[in-house]
Amino acid sequence: MTVIEGNSAHLGGGVGVSNGYLVISGKAWIEGNMATNGGGLHVGAGTAEVVNAYILRNVAGMHGGGAYVATNSTSEMATSLLAENVMNPGAWGGGLRINGGRGYLAGCTVFSNTVGGVECSAGSSLQMAGCIAYGHSLVNITALYDVQYCDVG
Repeated sequence: MTVIEGNSAHLGGGVGVSNGYLVISGKAWIEGNMATNGGGLHVGAGTAEVVNAYILRNVAGMHGGGAYVATNSTSEMATSLLAENVMNPGAWGGGLRINGGRGYLAGCTVFSNTVGGVECSAGSSLQMAGCIAYGHSLVNITALYDVQYCDVG
């Protein structure tokens, strides 16, 4: 088990990838980190593959309390939890913000994040399959999206 906890940075308080490929798997806890964008995880001009991770109680000053996916980036998440992440009012994507990138979620739970669960801006894409999102609203999805076999409440 990997624990990434109590860190701070401008981009990706817990973990950040830029111009590279990052794999997080095997019951990883990314908890209690702080950043301007991507309190738990920031993906900038790269790819992050996240499997069986818990992205919990991270804080972003701007966007993506749990995770932030920037332009020309990809985040692939499977069987992971994004919960109780926090952002400032007026920002977007408490659990996950995709801003010009691509997001793929399979078998994930997005629960009780402030300022919405998932935000996907224009020029982005989002695919969700077999996911659960509740305890907030899915807000501001203005991009290409495909949600299949999910429970959103």
